[in-house]
Amino acid sequence: MIPIIAIGLAASGPAESHSVAVPHAGGSVEATYRSATAVRYRQVGAATPPGVAPTLRCHWTATATVSRDARGAGGARLARDWPPADVLSGVRHGWCDNVRQSIAEEIAARQDAIERHRLAVAAQDRAVLIAELEGSARGFGG
Repeated sequence: MIPIIAIGLAASGPAESHSVAVPHAGGSVEATYRSATAVRYRQVGAATPPGVAPTLRCHWTATATVSRDARGAGGARLARDWPPADVLSGVRHGWCDNVRQSIAEEIAARQDAIERHRLAVAAQDRAVLIAELEGSARGFGG
């Protein structure tokens, strides 16, 4: 038996977005939060001879990266990116190359987890964004 360990990364699907109006001292702005999903694959186990049960497994993790884009007073752009966060994971038997489609289908069926992450980031960012908007308004004479 030959143990196999391989790691890969693949993009999965288009970016999704969520927009919210954020009132602050200088008025209200629209902030858009976008998330993009990527999948990490890790092949583990061993290729076995005929008649011996295979131990090949594909461990996968879907990560979501969230970005914020908002326009402040005077057109100042207030952008922020969050590091990738693990939102889904699983294990499939066999070669990663052979199960990528079923993993992609599972991720597509579980987009609610990615949306929950994006909405949580937006909610946590609200106070930070308001502080940035009000600081931007003062900095640009607003």
